[in-house]
Amino acid sequence: MGLLRLFRRKQKWVLGIILIIFVVYRFTYHESESEPSGRKLKNTGGVSVFDYDRYLFAKSLNPIPEDSCLLINPNGVPYHVCIHKIEEDIYISDSIRNGWSWEPILSRHIGSFLDQGGWNSILVDIGANIGIHSLFAAKLGHRVFAVEPLDVNLVKMFHASLLDGTSNSMTILENAIDMYEHEAIIQKNVENLGGSYLTPQIHGLDQLNPNTVHIPAVRLVQILHLISNHTTQTERQTVVMKMDIEKYECRAFLGSSEIFDIPNLYVSHIVMEWRFADRSKGSIVMYPPSCPETMLEDLINLFNDHDYYPFSDDLDLLEASEAMGWTKDVIWAHKDTQLVQELNLF
Repeated sequence: MGLLRLFRRKQKWVLGIILIIFVVYRFTYHESESEPSGRKLKNTGGVSVFDYDRYLFAKSLNPIPEDSCLLINPNGVPYHVCIHKIEEDIYISDSIRNGWSWEPILSRHIGSFLDQGGWNSILVDIGANIGIHSLFAAKLGHRVFAVEPLDVNLVKMFHASLLDGTSNSMTILENAIDMYEHEAIIQKNVENLGGSYLTPQIHGLDQLNPNTVHIPAVRLVQILHLISNHTTQTERQTVVMKMDIEKYECRAFLGSSEIFDIPNLYVSHIVMEWRFADRSKGSIVMYPPSCPETMLEDLINLFNDHDYYPFSDDLDLLEASEAMGWTKDVIWAHKDTQLVQELNLF
């Protein structure tokens, strides 16, 4: 009997310790922030949703200093952006910390394109980084699907959405984008996190590299199908797509050409970084392994075949025959958009 009483006393002590740990956890992580009440996505088709629980875990590993979340107002709409240490992000974070902005012209165009598409237009931001464009679009009242592979960026974007009260308008996805599904390896650029890139696995040596991240890669069409399957609208919804994935844009689109044929989604504009041609070798133009010359030609043909017209970020019509040599941000607009219709090309 004495052993039984001792065992029961130890049980009570153990249960008491577990209860204390639970209360501390709830107070530390759940009482300080209210969980967003937005719809939780189910049947995501292999796409990884960065939800509130994932945010809390990532935040415990990557604390966000209070002074790192700044209110910016580049286009008359104030919203928060949580930045990195300057030594980790010498371009975007440094620019914002110094009182400037990042790609304000592209943000303004994206907002305008979304507004033209109506109140239910959607931004699909591929390579969202810390959410410069996604957070702006959400603040305008539009639905956003932001895709980003690095948790250090995802947690900052999610945190900023909580500060702005826009988290229920944003679905944040933790994936890389490629031609096919696989376990991807992201090579971090330790001085410019926005320049991190997808890299092939080399005999497992990446396992020893502290600056690599393993993340599921999915096809672009899986993101669009996720949106299509969870929309409640009976009419076709407008999608504005922004893509910046470090020269993997060719693979993303060519591996998912069917995105233009989803019945209830209309991709009106594609805003993307177009810097494939490398002229650093003099007269010889080089193209990256992720988008060789033939693949870039196929990408241009894909856009042409689906009636998209290229524009500069000044909204000047570009000559598609010169696309192989562009090194700029390009906006591909569908023939039915206001941008193309105003040119009276037909």
